[in-house]
Amino acid sequence: MPMDDNDELLHFYDIQGESLYTNPPSPNTLTVDHGLDEEKVWAFRMSGYNQSAVFNQYTRNLLKAGMQSNVPHWGLKLSTPSFYREEKYAKFFQQWAYRVGLENIKMRHATEIRSNDPA
Repeated sequence: MPMDDNDELLHFYDIQGESLYTNPPSPNTLTVDHGLDEEKVWAFRMSGYNQSAVFNQYTRNLLKAGMQSNVPHWGLKLSTPSFYREEKYAKFFQQWAYRVGLENIKMRHATEIRSNDPA
C-alpha cells in the first residue's frame, strides 16, 4: 500500500517498512570533533538579503527576551566526556561573556528608545 503524500502526518516507517532505528549507526565508528562550530561566537538571524541581522528582542517582547540564557549554541556537546576539554570550557565561558555583553547593549538601547521617534 503506497504512502499518502501528506506532510502533516507522521510516518514513522518508510515504504520499505524501515524506521530510523532499523539500521542504527555502528557504535565502533569514531566521532571526530574539529571544533569548527566553536569559532563562530554569534548565531544571528539572516535578513531577507542573506545578511546577518541583529534584532533587539527587548523592544518586542521583554518577558520572552529575559528568559533566554544567551549560552553559545555549541555548549551542549561539552557535557559529553569525549568532547570536553579545559580549553573548550574556557572558550565557552569567554564567548558567553561576549554574548552577555551584547545583550546588555541591547537592553540599554531598548530603554533609551522612544516610540514614534523618527530618529
